[in-house]
Amino acid sequence: MRPNIFLIVSDSLRYDHVGPQPGKPSLTPNLDRLANEGVVFSQVIAQGPSTRVSMSAMLSSTYASLHGGEQKLSPSRPVVQQILKDSGYTTAGITSNLYLSQAFGWQRGFDVYDDCRPEAVYQRRIWLRLINQVTKRLGWPLIWPRALPAELVFENAQRALTGLNSPFFMWVHLMDTHWPYWIQKFSWNPKIRQQRQKDLKIRPRLVADRPQLSQDEIQELVEQYRESVRYTDQHIGAFVERLKAQGLRKNSWIFITADHGEEFLEHGRLFHHPTPYEELIHVPLIVLPPEELSRPFKKHCAEQVRLIDLVPTFIELAQAAPGPETRLFGESLLPFIWGETRPEPRPAITESPHNQFLSIRSGCWKYILDVNADKGMLFNLEQDPGEKVDLAAQEASIAENFYRVLQEHLEMVRKSKSNGHEEESSLELEPELLERLRGLGYVE
Repeated sequence: MRPNIFLIVSDSLRYDHVGPQPGKPSLTPNLDRLANEGVVFSQVIAQGPSTRVSMSAMLSSTYASLHGGEQKLSPSRPVVQQILKDSGYTTAGITSNLYLSQAFGWQRGFDVYDDCRPEAVYQRRIWLRLINQVTKRLGWPLIWPRALPAELVFENAQRALTGLNSPFFMWVHLMDTHWPYWIQKFSWNPKIRQQRQKDLKIRPRLVADRPQLSQDEIQELVEQYRESVRYTDQHIGAFVERLKAQGLRKNSWIFITADHGEEFLEHGRLFHHPTPYEELIHVPLIVLPPEELSRPFKKHCAEQVRLIDLVPTFIELAQAAPGPETRLFGESLLPFIWGETRPEPRPAITESPHNQFLSIRSGCWKYILDVNADKGMLFNLEQDPGEKVDLAAQEASIAENFYRVLQEHLEMVRKSKSNGHEEESSLELEPELLERLRGLGYVE
């Protein structure tokens, strides 16, 4: 019997905030428990430092710069939901990220698709509509979430599960660990209104190339983020427990990861700027095999893998076969899970939006190329995990080899762009959508 497959993605979740914390209680006791039941991959590299770049790669096993770029999901880009659907799976996508909504074409390939617009919840719940009418008359209308919180996203996922036939693939995308980090719910609380006004006031300083914040402001931001990690952990754990109570853990694979990390001034910036430093591209990955699985599996994988490796993994689990014209750039993770001897893992290439920067990570070495300046930086991650000491001049031969590989990558992108620009230029967004994107810090 072919298994069900769940992919749970927490937006902007840092690798170093999942699991035991040095000298502190863990922020993620539920994920820690799940990790003990499954496989932990400790060297997973995202193919982008931001959502649109990373998710285009993650769900297609291609690079975002191919098939018209990352602005909109191109009809020519292979996506795992369509591949699995064509092989007999029912597919569901439940996402609270606006950039992964229907406005950007992400419904393609899903039998059930919900982009979790807050107004949909508002219309569905009569009591919310009644409360809003009263509070509007009082001059204090309800505050709507910028993105639905995990609690409601998982409610939508549970609702979708009732209409899915096995085998199925479900992708759930959470936004609670994305700024603004305080847990967003429908509310009339004046403190929430004040927090939103504070966010709007401080936002220009947060997204600046050189943020000017006091130590108290930084500490408040970090603590808000840590609380959002705790909240996300709680609701992922509760969702997996519900799956177990429903008997769905018996024949389901569950993959829990992030699309990218988050910056907190490690290199002078906040959130996720284009430069692909480790705090942005090193992400967690926990894999829970089915409870009925009798085959032994490896509990910890320290080899470097990539998010573009997820799609080939899902395809192998589903015994699916993409069309002969479909080119995937990843490799299945199953040999790592079974503990089989593997050749040297492929280097991990990461693209930034519009390829302002590229990086390549192999062994202990990491090379970041500023494409416009045609200049690179080389770091030894074993000796310098914080990427502070550029060794490009001292290790010129290593840097030059990485530079050549990235130039070959850029040449592949250039050859593929013959039909991509038209797709990107045709995108127009509704005013309401633009306003919500501003509220998430995505646009000016």
